[in-house]
Amino acid sequence: MILGSSHLDVTLVRGNPKEAALTSVQYDVVKALLGAGRKGLTGDLLINRSGHSDAVNILHRVRELDDDWRTVILFPGTGGRRYRIAWV
Repeated sequence: MILGSSHLDVTLVRGNPKEAALTSVQYDVVKALLGAGRKGLTGDLLINRSGHSDAVNILHRVRELDDDWRTVILFPGTGGRRYRIAWV
């Protein structure tokens, strides 16, 4: 995944450009998760690092955008105990 420098930039997920830009809040949450690296974040850390108390639900909504997002955003119980980005 390649995240732009702001929510207005095109994001590449699995090599595919995403037509719809992330909202600024969605961008904050994804950026926090991407910054955590392979270890990912607990729900509390995701909230803290993104600055959004609804970060987990925001992440759920980003996953619902399309199959690419569903593939790269992993939740606890789907490959780990933390929220994280799938690394190829």
